[in-house]
Amino acid sequence: METNLAQFGNKWGNCKVIAYIAGCLQSLSTANLGLYFQRDVMLVLPSGMDITNCLWIAIWDVSLEVHYGYVNISRDFKPPQRHDLGGFAFRRRRRLGYNFDVDNVIIENIKQVTFMGFDDGLLKAGTSVYAVTGSPESPDWKIELLKEDEDSKLSFMPGANLTMTLPGDLTFYDVDSIEIWSGPEVSTNFDLITITDQDRENLPPYIPDDAETKNCEVLLDNFYQVSWQLDESNNKITLEFSGRVALSEYMAFGISGSNTSTQMVGSDVTVVWIDPSTNEPQAEDYHLSANTQCVVNSGLGACPDTFSAEGSNDVHLLGAVIRDGITTITVERPLTSDDPLDKPIPTDRPVYIFWSIGFINNVGLASRGHQRTSGNLQINFGSSARTVCLDFLQDSQREGRKS
Repeated sequence: METNLAQFGNKWGNCKVIAYIAGCLQSLSTANLGLYFQRDVMLVLPSGMDITNCLWIAIWDVSLEVHYGYVNISRDFKPPQRHDLGGFAFRRRRRLGYNFDVDNVIIENIKQVTFMGFDDGLLKAGTSVYAVTGSPESPDWKIELLKEDEDSKLSFMPGANLTMTLPGDLTFYDVDSIEIWSGPEVSTNFDLITITDQDRENLPPYIPDDAETKNCEVLLDNFYQVSWQLDESNNKITLEFSGRVALSEYMAFGISGSNTSTQMVGSDVTVVWIDPSTNEPQAEDYHLSANTQCVVNSGLGACPDTFSAEGSNDVHLLGAVIRDGITTITVERPLTSDDPLDKPIPTDRPVYIFWSIGFINNVGLASRGHQRTSGNLQINFGSSARTVCLDFLQDSQREGRKS
């Protein structure tokens, strides 16, 4: 069973999660948690353990042997569970010689549904699965979840299990039924399952797998990489910086100062780091007006946008974690903004990028980077071809690779 510690803040990094079970303490995390800031942390309980076996769960400092917080588990607590809606097997339709069958329809969580044992004889192109909200008179009353076409046929494998996710902000609290419709040649509703209030009761939360939608670029092999996720409808991009950096060592990444090459001067970058005095992450919007450190009085050089009268910090910090020597800091920023110092992030073509790694100086500003872009680098943030980065190698693995 999984336990989610939502929006967990831990500045010390020397803690474990423990549970009190039947008169004894048991660790739920095999290693120290690391340093977190506003991150969702999910733990998988050991085999044979259920959350209802626990009397309480605590964040425990293994060196000081004290807890920093705990939550009691009520004896009548009912954990969220997926819900079985039954199947289409006993409502099988035979129209125009077609046959359709699903063993079970399972609501996995507030956004996902699985068709178990999907056996589709509807070979007509255009067969679709819809989530239905409201009546036909309502706008967007049918939301397409899955469509049969030449690239993705519903009949791809007899007995397959198909999981579909509701789009956008839609959840099963909004959905009245799930329906199967044929293509334009027949235009028939083959079957439906109505979703009641009881079906929606106590559903698990939806936890997206960001790895399925993120792209990633390795900037320095086994040392620094940046991944991103677009939300064009809301004019946003999420950037995740990951690097083998020290406290007070920053990671910078952004749009080049030149449209035809990678150039530091004129670049619009996001600078992120961990403040060693507080162990808290920081994120700033920087404009690099000259190849020098920021001159505070004049605002010339590599300075935060806020040092300019017309500039603003358009970077929003989302969270951070340090695990196994890797610092990961996540931010969000607009694709386009009203700040004249910001450069738009295009999603329809490649754009030149500038990045660097360096130290935050004693007045809290980025110093000259000791690692930076070598040559020209372009990234297409809107590319449909997903790119992934390999996990960072641990020290022992790196030594093994050298030998």
